This record gives sequence, C-alpha cells and structure tokens, in this order.
Amino acid sequence: MLRESSQQWQQSKAGIERLLVIEQDLNLLIKQLTAVAKEQKKESSYNAQKNQNENPAYTTANNKKPKFNETVPTDKSAFETHNPSSEELPLYALQVASVSDRSRLIKSYNELKVGNEEMFNGEVAANFETVKINGVTYYRLKLGAFANQNNAKSACNKLKQKSISCIVSHYTQQPIK
Repeated sequence: MLRESSQQWQQSKAGIERLLVIEQDLNLLIKQLTAVAKEQKKESSYNAQKNQNENPAYTTANNKKPKFNETVPTDKSAFETHNPSSEELPLYALQVASVSDRSRLIKSYNELKVGNEEMFNGEVAANFETVKINGVTYYRLKLGAFANQNNAKSACNKLKQKSISCIVSHYTQQPIK
C-alpha cells in the first residue's frame, strides 16, 4: 500500500508542480490587473480634474486657471525603475533583444550601453524572459520597469531614435545579473 501511494505521488507530482507555477502566474496577473485598474482610475480622475480646469467657472481671482499637479519623472535615465515601496507595480518593459544562448544576454546588454551612456544613467532594470518556440529556447532581454504604457512607448521611441530596435512588452522580474 505504501508503494502504491508513493507511485501515485510520483505520478501526480508533475501536475502539482505545474499547478503551483500556474498559481504564481495567476497571482502576478491579479497584481498587474489591480495596478492597471488603479492607473485607469488615476487617469480618469486626472481627466475629470483637467476638464474642471478648462471650465471658465473654475478660474481664480486673477483669471489664472488652477493647475492640476502631475508627477513628472526626474530620473535622468530613459528608463523608469521599479521602487519596491511604490504601490504601482511595473507592468511594461522594453524588449530589445532575443537570443538563443543565455550567455549572450549580458553581452547584448553591454553592447547596447556602448555609445548610449546618457540613456543608461542611474539604475536600469535589466531582466530577461525565457520562452520556448518550436522547440527552441529564447532569452528575451527586457529593459526598464514601467507602470504606465505611454511612458514605456516614449522610452522605446527614444531608443528607436538611437537606432535600437525595441517593442513594448510585459514586465518580467528575472535580473540578468
């Protein structure tokens, strides 16, 4: 009976491990969806405030419209970095390379920095994602940690101006170093 139980455990072990991975993925998705909902709520609040500011009934005594405070990133780097104490989770990153040899990740990252030091000022989140396509494993190099898709697109456009190909992709937290 003990042997049968052991065999049953061995047979179901892979399925249980798979379920645990799926659970982790679902928890990450829940966090990301919550962050997206917060971002949309913030944007709709901003738009409502902006509409009030554009309404002449909301002018001050000296005929100047009150300004809505908007957070502007002050980091000199072209890439946002994720602050663990921040309530906003990073949802987006910039995929700048995909290689089939993991050892090429750091080399690709270092090649990107050469001649583009001003874009890499400060701390830059450099992560990778592992995917398997048609039996081949690829390692995708991803830079930055963006809570806002528009900020990610803006940074990607800056890279493209420097002739660095990129696409806005989902954020993964697997540091290359």
